[in-house]
Amino acid sequence: MKKSFIYKFILKFHNNFIEPFFPHETRRRRYYDLGLFGGRIIINDGFTSFWSVSKKYILENYKTNPNRYTYFHGDGVFSIPEDQFISHTGLKIVVHAHVYYIDLFEEMCEYLKNIPFRFSLFVSVKCADDKNFIREKVKNLSLVEFTDIRVVPNRGRDIAPFLVEFGPSFKNYDIICHIHTKKSLFTGEEKTDWRTYLLKGVLGSKDTVTAIMTVFEKDPSVGIIYPEIWPDLPYQACTWLSNKTIAPTILKKLNVRYDPDEYFDFPAGSVFWIRREALEPLLNIGLRIDDFPEESGQNDGALQHTIERCFVISAQSKGLKYLVLQDPDSRTFSYRSHKNVKQYFSLSFENKFFYHLSSSEILSFDIFDTLLIRPFATPHMVFRYLEGKVAKEFGIFNFEKVRIESESIARERKNYQYDVTLSEIYSVLSEFAGIDLKTADRLLRLEVTTEKNLLIPRYAVIEKAKYAKDLGKRVILVSDTYFEREHIEEILFLKGIDFFDEIYLSSEIGKRKDRGDLWDHVFAAERIRKDNFTHIGDNEQSDVQKIGDNGFTDNLVHVMRPTALFRHSELGRVLWEAMRPYNGWRENLLYGMIGNYFCNDPDGKKLFNSPRILDDFEGFGYVVFGPIIYNFMNWVLKCSIEDECTQLWFISREGYLLDTVFKTMVNHPNFFHWKEKFPAGRYVPCSRRAAIFSLLRKESDIPRLLDGIFKGTLRDFLTQRLSIAVIKPIEARIGTRSLDQCISLPEDYDTVLKQMRKISDILIEEAKIERKSFIDYFKNLEFEESNRIAIVDIGYSGTIQSALSELLHHPINGYYFVTETKASKFQYSESFCKAYFGEYIDPYDKTLPIHRYSLLLEAVLTAPTGQLIKFVTDHSGGIQPNFKDPGTSQNEFVKINQIHTGIFKFIQDMIEEFGPSALEIEFPKDLVQIVFEQVVKGNIDIGSVKSIMVVEDEYCGNNEISVLDLYQALYKRIWEFEGSVINKM
Repeated sequence: MKKSFIYKFILKFHNNFIEPFFPHETRRRRYYDLGLFGGRIIINDGFTSFWSVSKKYILENYKTNPNRYTYFHGDGVFSIPEDQFISHTGLKIVVHAHVYYIDLFEEMCEYLKNIPFRFSLFVSVKCADDKNFIREKVKNLSLVEFTDIRVVPNRGRDIAPFLVEFGPSFKNYDIICHIHTKKSLFTGEEKTDWRTYLLKGVLGSKDTVTAIMTVFEKDPSVGIIYPEIWPDLPYQACTWLSNKTIAPTILKKLNVRYDPDEYFDFPAGSVFWIRREALEPLLNIGLRIDDFPEESGQNDGALQHTIERCFVISAQSKGLKYLVLQDPDSRTFSYRSHKNVKQYFSLSFENKFFYHLSSSEILSFDIFDTLLIRPFATPHMVFRYLEGKVAKEFGIFNFEKVRIESESIARERKNYQYDVTLSEIYSVLSEFAGIDLKTADRLLRLEVTTEKNLLIPRYAVIEKAKYAKDLGKRVILVSDTYFEREHIEEILFLKGIDFFDEIYLSSEIGKRKDRGDLWDHVFAAERIRKDNFTHIGDNEQSDVQKIGDNGFTDNLVHVMRPTALFRHSELGRVLWEAMRPYNGWRENLLYGMIGNYFCNDPDGKKLFNSPRILDDFEGFGYVVFGPIIYNFMNWVLKCSIEDECTQLWFISREGYLLDTVFKTMVNHPNFFHWKEKFPAGRYVPCSRRAAIFSLLRKESDIPRLLDGIFKGTLRDFLTQRLSIAVIKPIEARIGTRSLDQCISLPEDYDTVLKQMRKISDILIEEAKIERKSFIDYFKNLEFEESNRIAIVDIGYSGTIQSALSELLHHPINGYYFVTETKASKFQYSESFCKAYFGEYIDPYDKTLPIHRYSLLLEAVLTAPTGQLIKFVTDHSGGIQPNFKDPGTSQNEFVKINQIHTGIFKFIQDMIEEFGPSALEIEFPKDLVQIVFEQVVKGNIDIGSVKSIMVVEDEYCGNNEISVLDLYQALYKRIWEFEGSVINKM
């Protein structure tokens, strides 16, 4: 079939038209694929079947996803000008006002007058006497069509009346505004400015309300709009804080993944506008008034505080987006909140620490995520990482689930009082998994040993703790942990943290920081006062909120854990959404490694000091290419052992970096027990031109020189592709006119072949000289007939591998990133030709990012020398490589080398973290290409790094190509075409 004319015609049409104009991952390609799919159904099965399949597709694609939120991106910030305002709306509006403080209702009415559309008003009050007062005041609101005033129990603040009492009535409305008479007396005084800020943000003027309704009217995908977070609210409020015990239950009902450590957007203060569809998930979880606790002055940790954090999540679970009103006066909206994170960056960690140091006699430090961090973004992923090993050695499957459930049961048996130890957890696990206590103890030691090996010192914090100790300060460690003292002391000693005065562990004392009782114990034991104490920790609940609840708000230095800090950056947000670290331990590990690289330093200086997302040469190498090269070289090492290779030749300029990585890996102490199995390796300069030209022995070999694309003159072809230095004899034979004739390969193949035959004797003589030097050079590389040799290169067609095999009369094998269909010739030879990312791929079907955007890989995998022309014999008889003049990459190699340094660091970090096991870790292939592709598409701004992403392409008739300019110009043409098509529709 594939040899038929029809197949070839359709394939050519697909590759030349469909792929360029309907690229993958564009809206246009999606419509094309859907149309093609639908057309086939109509032709084969008729319209009835098409309608049935369409309904099923719509239903399946609009179901909520339990694994992730729906994220939306726009241009960041936009405004609604007056000339875009709607003059009327068909949307039915209702306002719910919870009026606990009746004295504030008149103030509220002034804001309600700013709604320029007809609306209904639902009011909840605490006593019957308030109803008449409300009814009288509402008479002054001329646009209120219907009023419903109800007395509600004093439970759940404004949230319970909103969802439970009035929830069923919202079904008759499209848009709901929720407000309340907020005083926030938990601080000891009324927060008038916060209430004013919130009400102004939703009802501050007619223009504000009209702008909000304009958005709802014109963009059905917007589910909720609310004011930017009040500037005086601590940024830690944008986490779950003390609501972590309730949140999992609520989010499970919403069919949404729970992340206990994230910072997220929500209408802090619970004042907002929301579309009914966005509210429905919360209305449907079956809340009752009795679910909410009786009022007792709670400031956090109650059901109402959890629900307050779920309104945006509710909208997202329906596939709707949220908008934050940044400035009501200018009607400026954004697609996400600032979360007041600027508070964290207002002073550096060092400045905060020294500010508190002089007045503190006692300094306490949290341990995990403060002094020591894990390579994983999420701590429990270490259990999932261990699953394979535990299954193999202990016969226990689903170790993560078993381990977590065992801990939960251990806590339940203590009625969630006190705390549990690791020994108690594994005692339960022995029952749960059906193993004896001795085996459970071995499993316990495996967990401790793994954690001990994986934990990374956070030196910026450790150094400050050591400095305080050297000054004579009392340094104590306070931790909520199931690890026991012997485990903690073993870990701390190994990491060089042996200078503390005391350790307070929840597992030993039976009290916890996140409950507050461990702090009570520490304060009493250490005789701590507000004027002699500072705590340094990462956890927003146990290290910040609970200390603040004890009146020590000014006695702490918050250091965000690396992953949390990283997620506040633009790069961190992009990668979180693209990598989905919650899906598996490998995804989680890669995200964690990148987060630690940038944010081990509590200030994240490498990341947050630049306006660009990734304007850092070393960071670019670490993030974009470190995982790619790590995966590839791991594969090469394992394959070379399995294939019993004795030598690896890292060829071409791309081999320069790969050879250095190879030596770094095979000589690392953690790979010592593998050392005898690894093959020898060396960097071997080579090029397609040098290898192919050396093969030229007779006129029938000339077609090899014409393979591939070339655009230019015949003179260019001879001087650039073939690097013929002396052109005069050729010009004398075929003439200047022929030399300066423009050619294009493969279109002008016959014309060029005819001219090349005229000068074949000149070329063959030159090739004869080059061939001897070429062969002699390779024969001097400890070459023996018994050696099994493999070259390592980027790949594609295996041209150099084939040429080397022919020239050396010895089978040469190959390991590549990608090979194309032409390389399939090796399937029928003595040599093997293997590729990691994809083998024998149709060159017109470039679905792999590493293949589609291979020029970016070539731009980074370069050497400090120009491209090899040929090998020459010097005066002493030695064979030396002869290189072209250096290009941009070589002139800027100091910067390229910084990129290489980042690649080395990623690989070294992996080996040092995981030891010999690093060779067994493989990140998903699509995962390691994500950032690579995002860079090409311009979604990650790499700033000045872009200027050195250049390749030389004289072989094809081009000079130097700015890789990202080339790819992004292509995308621009696609987007412009897409826009013109849509405009004509």
